[in-house]
Amino acid sequence: MRTWTAVCVALAALAVPTRAHAHVAGAASIDRYLDFVYVGDGRFRVAYVLDFAEGPARAELDRLDANHDGAVTPEEQRRYLDARVPPLVDAWAVTVDGVRVHPSVVASHVEVVHADGGTETVRIDSEVSVVATPPWAGADLTLHVHDDSFARIPGWRLIQAEDGVAETDGAVPTSVRAEVAGDADALRMSDARFVIHARSRADERAGRLLAVGLLFAAAALLAVLFVARRARQSA
Repeated sequence: MRTWTAVCVALAALAVPTRAHAHVAGAASIDRYLDFVYVGDGRFRVAYVLDFAEGPARAELDRLDANHDGAVTPEEQRRYLDARVPPLVDAWAVTVDGVRVHPSVVASHVEVVHADGGTETVRIDSEVSVVATPPWAGADLTLHVHDDSFARIPGWRLIQAEDGVAETDGAVPTSVRAEVAGDADALRMSDARFVIHARSRADERAGRLLAVGLLFAAAALLAVLFVARRARQSA
């Protein structure tokens, strides 16, 4: 739910067209949005949104309505998505801690949106999975993402990672913080690096217990040294 909530927020930011509003980036634009959510054990869930404005949407509509009968069936939608989305995702360069990983498409949906003047735009919403080697307990993860698809076409290119609380195994919450260093133009990002600081509550409890144990051990050692010194003095 966090991912798809973020998608809705992102779509508003990307100015997805309605009947009353045109694309902010222009009728020839393609907007792209990537939102990474760390869900623990080296796994990320990614919301992937493509928004084709009126111009590029014509080519997408031509591919979508494969038999050109003016009606798009669910079967045509599925064939279009299966042919369109995976090659774009495969072109991403994603590494976690310097190791290349291969994203996979979990789900996808296409919507034709009616814009001003009777024109139409196309929006694709997808969920993508990224699975890497789980880190050591409490260790940071460095996620690097490069996606230059549609780089020569006008439009916004946003890449982000969510802050907040994610579920690591359905039971142990992990605090997640992301830092990004990307392109100079935050609205035209093709490259971004995120450092995910994830430390589970179990790790935090273990750390506190270790600190308390060390404190007691130090106190015990001081007591032993004190007793030994008194014994030598008495002798």
